[in-house]
Amino acid sequence: MNKNKNYHNAWKHFYPEGNGKNKPGYCLHHINPEWKHNDIQRYNEWRIEDLQMMTNEEHSRLHGKIRGRLPKYELTDEIRRKISEGVRKANEEGRGMKGSSHSEATRKLLSEHNWLKGKHQSEEAKEHLRSLMKGMTSPMKGKHHSEETKAKMSASQKGKKITEEVKEKLSQMFIGIQRGGGRQGMVYWNNGEKNKRAIECPGTEWKRGKLRK
Repeated sequence: MNKNKNYHNAWKHFYPEGNGKNKPGYCLHHINPEWKHNDIQRYNEWRIEDLQMMTNEEHSRLHGKIRGRLPKYELTDEIRRKISEGVRKANEEGRGMKGSSHSEATRKLLSEHNWLKGKHQSEEAKEHLRSLMKGMTSPMKGKHHSEETKAKMSASQKGKKITEEVKEKLSQMFIGIQRGGGRQGMVYWNNGEKNKRAIECPGTEWKRGKLRK
């Protein structure tokens, strides 16, 4: 049995124009998802009568209901509150990552086991991810941080210093990135009194960095 051949033949049936390729933004759903666990042979046969074509969003929602959970973008305020409380409790009990960081050995191990390291996503994969994200909005859209939250965020950054090496890396990373208002590659400079954004140093009296109030 050639799984890939059956899969492409199924797409030819549901999406003839694609000549066996996936239709962007759509996927094939097994009417009975339990076959994957109870009858893997039938599941891999990709029979036309066992399949249904639907959008990626519909598929995600459907499987969320089948598994008794909600997709990420359907998290209710109650679920978000419980997640937040769980994370806060873990940090208070010393079980979380707050205030700590991975050791060099752990970082090396995580890097070695990163299956995406050195790989690039295909255009097909990128299009698939775009279709999944389409219509999703940021949970902060239309909201603003409270003054208390801003104070906490500010306090967490005080005392931290960025080395010149890191500054240079950040500079190189952002060069060439199109930013809002066409400010491509711009960075902050100051003369001890005011700030200015420019790609290159505005003059001898200017130095790299932003003045903090």
